[in-house]
Amino acid sequence: MNDPWMKYGKMVLIFVVFCMTLVACKNVPVHEPSEYEVLKECDMGNIFTENDQLYHIRKQIKEHSVKVKNQKRSISKYEITLDQYFYNKNTGVAMYKFILSASDGSSLSDEQYKKLLNLHEKGDLDLINKRSSRSILNILKKDKDNQVVWYVGCLLSAISSQDKITDISNKDALDSVGIYFMGNQAGELSLPDYSYEESVVDFDVSKNPTIVSAKMTECGLCVIWNIEDVLTEFHKKIESLPAGEDPEGYNYSIYKDIYIHMKDGTKKNVLEDSFCDEEKREENKIASFSGIWEDGISLEDVENLEIDGRIYEIRR
Repeated sequence: MNDPWMKYGKMVLIFVVFCMTLVACKNVPVHEPSEYEVLKECDMGNIFTENDQLYHIRKQIKEHSVKVKNQKRSISKYEITLDQYFYNKNTGVAMYKFILSASDGSSLSDEQYKKLLNLHEKGDLDLINKRSSRSILNILKKDKDNQVVWYVGCLLSAISSQDKITDISNKDALDSVGIYFMGNQAGELSLPDYSYEESVVDFDVSKNPTIVSAKMTECGLCVIWNIEDVLTEFHKKIESLPAGEDPEGYNYSIYKDIYIHMKDGTKKNVLEDSFCDEEKREENKIASFSGIWEDGISLEDVENLEIDGRIYEIRR
């Protein structure tokens, strides 16, 4: 029996089921939420000492890293498992420990390990962070249990592509990290939504319209600038160059000197006494400086911050 209304009803039913399937798929997360527990003992901090990276942040890494439970990806003939993770929201330091095995979860053969070492040395095994970063360490080796481990530490930029002068996005947690393998992003791993609290001093920069914020912990310093005026002056300079002169030879600086003044009268040269990085986001007219100390600085001993001869007191 070819009842047209019955045929129409079936089409409507199929369409409804199709729509429900689309909605269901849309609501399924791309990655499983990362499960974790706080570690009582963590070997990631020790890897700094073994490689002469004696930054004070290693103390926080030992005390505030987490064990990740359910994040692994199969990439080519390998399986990569995120084992331990650390993130400091104030300095932007992120630290990862991965365990690498064969695609079936078994230990790597000597041949597989040598091939992986070669890829790592050539830069064909790396991480892709959501913010630009500077590498602190990147080590692939076998541990005492003969499993292949990969330690990656980086100093992330204090700003992202979404940030604007009047709207700096919250950096309390990272959501994911990408794996770069043989020229391509080969997968992503979800990161734990965790953070820990630490003491922070906020310097009063309200009288200087070119500085958005300046904050410091015992581990490091972060400063964000409004570079709108700097860019305007720089573009004027480029436009006034004699005909035929190459503008590529010209650049601009945001700052020259940064010091921390201590209550005992001494001062620390931040640019000499820290592992640091800067980023310029010209499209959003902002720039940032991030630095971590080799030796921790007690916040109780800090008097003020000096940038290019101007003093900024601690906001009370």
